Amino acid sequence: MWQAPPSPWGQTFSQTALSLVSEDGRPAAVPSDGWGQLLIYRKDLFRRAGLPAPMTLGDVSRAAKRLNKPGTRAGITLATAPGESFTAQTFEHVALAAGCQVVDDQGRIRLTSPACRRAFRFYVDLARRYSPGHGGRQDVDSTRRTYFAGRAAMIFWSPFLLDAMAGLRDDAVPTCPECRKDPAFLARNSGLVGALSSGARGAAPAQFGELSSWGITANANTDAAGRFVEYMLSDGYLPWLSLSPQGKYPVRTGDAGDPERYASAWERLDSGVERKAPLRRFYGQASIDRLGDGVRSFQRWGFQQGEAPLIGALRTQEPITRPLALGISGAIDSRTAARRAQAAVEAVRARTR
Repeated sequence: MWQAPPSPWGQTFSQTALSLVSEDGRPAAVPSDGWGQLLIYRKDLFRRAGLPAPMTLGDVSRAAKRLNKPGTRAGITLATAPGESFTAQTFEHVALAAGCQVVDDQGRIRLTSPACRRAFRFYVDLARRYSPGHGGRQDVDSTRRTYFAGRAAMIFWSPFLLDAMAGLRDDAVPTCPECRKDPAFLARNSGLVGALSSGARGAAPAQFGELSSWGITANANTDAAGRFVEYMLSDGYLPWLSLSPQGKYPVRTGDAGDPERYASAWERLDSGVERKAPLRRFYGQASIDRLGDGVRSFQRWGFQQGEAPLIGALRTQEPITRPLALGISGAIDSRTAARRAQAAVEAVRARTR
């Protein structure tokens, strides 16, 4: 396997990113860019209701209940579609915040642990009570449409939503009443929260994220491929990130001459498709900083425990989302959903060994 560039290159990368592509302490790929999951919320609605920014799962639940207006506005629009990565990503984000790990340090599947049962209960309750359709199917498109129409107070989504929410593209347009005069109304009136906490004393905030990497197989033309990857992480890096800056935060923050070169330049990149503008025109500096913080510190199920092969298999099948969806629909309760998810993951592991 081709190895990632040695020091001093390695010192210019996010250590979180390097850990996610390493095996036995050695990088097996070169991390390029990433994003951290966001809770996006209506600052104006929270302010009028006297609610604090939602930094804990309890904050989310209380705000969803307070801001839910049946027939007019949902407290939150939440992914519920079974078998879809969008639902799996959103649930993993919530589960990490709740302290739920799919597998523990001894390699045991732990989806029926108290923390994971709380995560299932929280998600099922939120979807059934305060999300559109009260447990009906919600996916990547319907959740976006609902929030863009001003019919939800909160949404879990990736940063790839941010350019469209600012009115910079025509394939996903904000349609809220206020957006007719100001296409960027939602962007200017939405807050971004990355890491969430369970709210328990001493609980550390946690956040789901995704990482894009360059990998070179052993039978490739490694010299040519290596030069290409080095180009894409140096002279070609900013043009690459500029394809979609809102969802491509650099995990190589700089070079030997300037340790923040790429991170600083990223802030000035234009997002959008039909219209172009830097994100900071619509989102405050605290929100921009939060995008970088998320990529530098996000977590993933199983990687820390050395279970990356299991997590890869889960991503192709998404077995956890199916009992989760049954719980949301009311076919089973949340405790049963956790037990069925446990059994499904154990079955996947048996097939991968």
